[in-house]
Amino acid sequence: MRKLISVGVVLVGLWLTGLGAAQTYPVTVEVCGEPVVFESAPERAIIFEANMLEIMLELGLDERIAGVWTGGIPSEKVQAPYVERSADIAIVSEESWPPPSFGVVLGTDPDFVWTGWGYGFSEDSGLTPENLVRAGIPSYTVSESCARAGGQQPEGFDALYDDILAAGAIFGVQDEAQVLVNELSAEVTRIDDAVGDVSQPLRVFNFDSGEDSPFTSGALSMPNTLIEQAGGTNIFADVQQDWMTVSWEEVVARDPEVILVGDSSWSSFEDKVAFLTSQPALADVSAVINERFVPMTYKQATPGLENITALENIARALYPDRLE
Repeated sequence: MRKLISVGVVLVGLWLTGLGAAQTYPVTVEVCGEPVVFESAPERAIIFEANMLEIMLELGLDERIAGVWTGGIPSEKVQAPYVERSADIAIVSEESWPPPSFGVVLGTDPDFVWTGWGYGFSEDSGLTPENLVRAGIPSYTVSESCARAGGQQPEGFDALYDDILAAGAIFGVQDEAQVLVNELSAEVTRIDDAVGDVSQPLRVFNFDSGEDSPFTSGALSMPNTLIEQAGGTNIFADVQQDWMTVSWEEVVARDPEVILVGDSSWSSFEDKVAFLTSQPALADVSAVINERFVPMTYKQATPGLENITALENIARALYPDRLE
């Protein structure tokens, strides 16, 4: 069942204190169900991943970014409107993987860190909200990854909307954040209206990577939200995880009718489709028989502004007759 998110619903789960006609501090923002107090707007923010960088730039917070890690050069990772603006932002680490450790981030003298579990926060690297607090540095956890830390996770597009509204509150640009959320919500509504009622949602499998065992997304992931909102059903929606490894036997048993295929510079859509279509074990899978493959980049699969592009691409691939 698709969940059409309204802006009114967006505000549930994000609560602020100290807000009036103009931003005042301290401000308290709910992060994974727990209150985090910001005494002032951060001036040296460290941001992980291009999707969060684009949100910061869209909110006009260029001068508040002290550094970014995107697994590469930031200006090569962002959409065209943000290329020039991201060209001079300092790179926290030039390593494509793993993400920077606690020590590396601390060396940048940050007063705020924004990242998620799995592509930033990690017990192994020492970069955790708890360690940052001990160093006197507040942080914000990407809502989609709250479940990994045992926290509360918003449903559907609320995870993205809450992150944007939280950034608006933290940096004192709540009006700009609300405008952005309104624009994104309107696009979701437009696509939802075009798809209309779906009596039998198509079964969809998200193949991110992995030849021996596929890496895919469960009920708590952004791809699950995209699939449901586009009128499909994620074949692993019964798994209460965000990202996980499954077996090809499970994929075959659930017989997806459409496969979302991860598209990246290190593992292209074309290469993955060639792999899928060459495997005898997958020969009887409906999506393989009918060659229904849909490319989706890493940035489109993680919470950010490109989720709208991904949503429209998926909806158009599932129901081409409904989206002109």
